[in-house]
Amino acid sequence: LIFFISISNLFGEKPYFQNRCLWVVRYSLASKSSIDEMLQFAVIYNFNHIFVQARGRGDSLYRSSWVSRSEILKDDEFDPLEYVIQEGHKLQLNVHVWVNVYMLWSAEKYPVNEHHLFYRHPDWLDAVKEESNKYLYTDKRSTTDVSGQEGFYLAPNHPSVNPYLLAVFKELLNNYNLDGIHLDYVRYKNEFHGYNPIAIEQFKNQYNTKNNFNSGYSQTIINEESYNDSLIKREEFLLNSVTELVLKLNSFIKKSNREMMLSAAVKPNIEMAKKLYFQEWNMWLSGGLVDWVLVMNYGPNFQTFVDNITSIENQISKSEFSKIIMGVALYNQTPENALKKTSKF
Repeated sequence: LIFFISISNLFGEKPYFQNRCLWVVRYSLASKSSIDEMLQFAVIYNFNHIFVQARGRGDSLYRSSWVSRSEILKDDEFDPLEYVIQEGHKLQLNVHVWVNVYMLWSAEKYPVNEHHLFYRHPDWLDAVKEESNKYLYTDKRSTTDVSGQEGFYLAPNHPSVNPYLLAVFKELLNNYNLDGIHLDYVRYKNEFHGYNPIAIEQFKNQYNTKNNFNSGYSQTIINEESYNDSLIKREEFLLNSVTELVLKLNSFIKKSNREMMLSAAVKPNIEMAKKLYFQEWNMWLSGGLVDWVLVMNYGPNFQTFVDNITSIENQISKSEFSKIIMGVALYNQTPENALKKTSKF
């Protein structure tokens, strides 16, 4: 279990958590009875925003012409998202659709549905340096990629990925009476990724580089100045590819003239989010690209939890504090430790 509370009162406002948010994993949407149970839990424990995971691993728990149906669902006629919106609104709950953006697959077994994007576009998968072709095209996929990390991600810098995802999100926003859309895994997997071969060619064309590149961005013959310049350009390219998706989705929502919130789950340390995951969420806040960030401040260590909050306080304008929702995990610590952390608020 993970819960989220607003940090706005942390810096002097009244001690009342106006926004009390609950993440609802996709397995809780498998049937009407499990949804009913979840909604009663939300009401009993006084949550007012629920984030329901309708896109977990490149699949859908809703009706879609773009995305293959989730294997969790056994009834072909049942639309979990429509049902949770209908029943949640009766209970005065704000329903946000939670979508895993770039994470595509992570289960031990491969997708059953042959139309899953995992099969249709292996060329869209992100890759690590030097072994990108092995990662993309091997016939024997495992639950980990060649870097030893769990899960397969789409490449944000592949020219076809963001347009596809925007079409997926637009379908959701056009067809469902949602209160918000919540972006999870809206980032690169880690600092070792970003080496999709097609994206590398895109990078070279965009920056008009004349350098000789191998399967990564490293130059065959370099000097220190040109190498550092290449690293700066690479970081800019990767950062911009993720921000581009957020920017275009924000623009679509505004043009639709709907009362719709856009939020994103983000790494808790601003510097590390940018350097390791190419997720520039402080800029998303200051630029008005998102209404909320849900900070995944899940580490069990209390001092690390506090240090992350202090860093946010020092780097984010006070006018943006009301847009920050702090996440506290229960799965990796005792209730007493979690309670201690909430007392920080």
